[in-house]
Amino acid sequence: MGKKHRQKLEESGIEGTHVSHREWFKRAKEMFHDIDDAKNQEIANRTRAKFMPRWMEECGVEDWHDIDYKNPQIHLEFILCDPAILKDLQNEGGRDRLFQMLTEEEKDVYLNKTDDKGAKYTDLEGESGFTKKNIIKAVTQYRKVKKM
Repeated sequence: MGKKHRQKLEESGIEGTHVSHREWFKRAKEMFHDIDDAKNQEIANRTRAKFMPRWMEECGVEDWHDIDYKNPQIHLEFILCDPAILKDLQNEGGRDRLFQMLTEEEKDVYLNKTDDKGAKYTDLEGESGFTKKNIIKAVTQYRKVKKM
């Protein structure tokens, strides 16, 4: 479609069908970004649901509505359930961006708290930290401990 033809269509109020490559890529990127956000939220919600029994046990409550999200460890884990944050921890500066969301107490838990096997939250950092296998393994280990 030529420039004059597009101008005539614009002047007559009829939108042209031509979309530049840049505009098309921009629209596609926005569309996929929205899909990624929705998918990340869905994954985060499912992950949080898996952690809720442990959070309820730690808070000593029977209903998930009563979980104390002001507890530094629980709030930290709630944040870390977001796959976008976990992926960011693999990149340089990811810890700094995470720390902007945390209180001083939560930062202390992140840096110093260890479980029975010596694992720390800092193990999530770097290329080998956040993997689907490691996360599934952690949930499975919790279930095994819970059943004993």
